[in-house]
Amino acid sequence: YSEISNFTLTLIGKTFKPIVRSGGKNGDLIYLTGNVGLSSIGMEALKQKIPLNSKILKNAVKKHLRPNSQFFLMNEILKKYKIHAAMDITDGMVQDSEKFSKTSNLDFTIHVDKFPNVESYLKYVTISEILSSGEELEILFLSPDKIQHKSVTHIGDVKKGTGNVMFFYRGKKFASDSVGFLHF
Repeated sequence: YSEISNFTLTLIGKTFKPIVRSGGKNGDLIYLTGNVGLSSIGMEALKQKIPLNSKILKNAVKKHLRPNSQFFLMNEILKKYKIHAAMDITDGMVQDSEKFSKTSNLDFTIHVDKFPNVESYLKYVTISEILSSGEELEILFLSPDKIQHKSVTHIGDVKKGTGNVMFFYRGKKFASDSVGFLHF
């Protein structure tokens, strides 16, 4: 006999200035809060029972088990800069950026080597695993402004299009062999 527990929480609120996925504009810059890939590293460390003997592994397990919302960071950014569209990264960068670009009818060009810490993460996971890492709770957003903030990185550009995403790594087009978490 095993007992299964389930907890569901629904929050309802109202906003007068929603930032939606479809608000992106030709010429916007693509920004990322924080970094992606840590959740995947944390999951692998837990599955393989890897000793947490580095700062990266400790942070990765922490992020995997208890990811932090970027709510306060985004409120800070909104006070200084325009944001046309935004989306959280929960199913992986590949899948979520494709949803985002299609909703905005824009083509995204994303440079993986601009992601914070990507080179040090390659000791633990591949580029495809970084791009498919889910439950990151980081924010991918579009802005016309050149944003200067220690927790935000310019990772790409958008142009008018049909919703295509191209990833580049070290100057070459990169095709991930994984799209991230699939719900069904």
